[in-house]
Amino acid sequence: MGNLINLLCKAIEEKKCVELSYDEHIRIVEVHIVGRNKKGDLQMKCYQVSGGSESGNNTDWKTMDFKKISNAKIIDQTSNVPRPVYN
Repeated sequence: MGNLINLLCKAIEEKKCVELSYDEHIRIVEVHIVGRNKKGDLQMKCYQVSGGSESGNNTDWKTMDFKKISNAKIIDQTSNVPRPVYN
């Protein structure tokens, strides 16, 4: 998990998007925050800019559990972090 945390934090610092697999969909996301929920599980809050989604919302705010993230990598696409509507 430490490598994933480092990669996501690096993406935030460098204002780069991350490509990853989540719920069997390839997604491109802008990482906004990484942390633990009330249960202590690692999660990230991100804005999905493209890719698949179980909900059908291919561009929307997402909260993703680290347990479901795989094949994450920083890509050469600028991230709009923080988005104007980020709260």
